[in-house]
Amino acid sequence: VIVEPCTSLPPAIVRALLFGRLGAVAVARAQRDEARVWYERAVAEARGASGDAAVELLSVHRGLAFVVDDPVRSDALFAEVAADQARLLGPDHPETLLTRFIRGTRTMMPLASAADDLADVCTRRELHPTLAADASECWAEVGYLRGELGDPARAVAALERALPTAAPERMTTSTIAPYLALWRGAPA
Repeated sequence: VIVEPCTSLPPAIVRALLFGRLGAVAVARAQRDEARVWYERAVAEARGASGDAAVELLSVHRGLAFVVDDPVRSDALFAEVAADQARLLGPDHPETLLTRFIRGTRTMMPLASAADDLADVCTRRELHPTLAADASECWAEVGYLRGELGDPARAVAALERALPTAAPERMTTSTIAPYLALWRGAPA
């Protein structure tokens, strides 16, 4: 097989994309430290990218956010990627919503802020033609956060929104129902 070199992208961008893919391979192999090294190299190569390359390289920044050890830095990276995606792709683009969902469920945001942000993501997912099925998982996360915040009424409301579209292979009513019972006041 003959592979033609990609001449339409600057070499630094090609290297950044390669390093990003190597980071993803390291993540898949559960080699977090190695992944971090590759992602940091990718981000360093990607500095100053613009246009289509900048959009493509956002996945490299999101990958780094997954593997850094500092939770504050991780949150800042996720926030930066989400803001850049919203600017470059739009606030309702699937990648923007995915990054915001990940940030709300994985970072050190205050729980109330995470619940509020995720509720906005869930609403946007419900309205998106290809993401509506993903709204259930999103609403369940909002429900769990609201429950942790001691807000059973809003936890129940979110979980009730999750139930009708819960995909059996991802989230079943048996996963949501116990929390609904708990927050409705029937812990037995």
